[in-house]
Amino acid sequence: MMYLEGRGVAKDPARARAWFEKAAAQGSAWSQVQLASMYRDGLGGAVDYNRAMALYQQAFQSGNVNAALALGDMYRDGRGVEQDYTLARSLYEKALALGSVSARIRLGLLYLDGLGVDRDSDTAKQYFQQAAAQGEPSGAFQMGLIYLKGDGAPKKRGPARMMTMRTARDWFAKAAAQGNVPSAYLLGRMYAEGWGLPSDPEKAIYWYRRAAELGHPTAGYAADELERSLGKS
Repeated sequence: MMYLEGRGVAKDPARARAWFEKAAAQGSAWSQVQLASMYRDGLGGAVDYNRAMALYQQAFQSGNVNAALALGDMYRDGRGVEQDYTLARSLYEKALALGSVSARIRLGLLYLDGLGVDRDSDTAKQYFQQAAAQGEPSGAFQMGLIYLKGDGAPKKRGPARMMTMRTARDWFAKAAAQGNVPSAYLLGRMYAEGWGLPSDPEKAIYWYRRAAELGHPTAGYAADELERSLGKS
């Protein structure tokens, strides 16, 4: 990892790959996953999906949860293999059984979009809520998106829509408090544009600034523009 990330030494992905090769050959599942990811992404050498798959499979056979997730992602996205949502779901379920919280997010998205399964927003919500309860901010973010888009709720302004948007705001606030960047940004937009809620420029600026602090590329500009429109700069 020192050569891969440049910690204390010059970054050298090719040398990192060589060291991971040695450790992987000795049966280190963690090294197999790291090496597989390098082959998958072309770090330190050419992309080789076949080699990546073989290494992920080795690590998965040792019970490595990250290998199960990575294999599921490859089948979900069709990277180096024929796209297979059913197999992806099976691998995510195995990762979940191994204790992965991230697997809940992946499974939830499959059910939300009807990929390899019948579309089932209730099951998707269950996965997202379970992930959020386990401290995964992406779970709260996904819940916020569901309510923001008005799943099953009236689209026009009114008491029901206001309640739905408040629920979206609360989920985004929970995720943002845990450092979720898009949640902080969307809170800014909700308050700036009055998405189902009374507009509040001060809160919008606060959340835009927070999103910028967390690394959002355009949130700082949005805050500056809003301040200018209010005559603050």
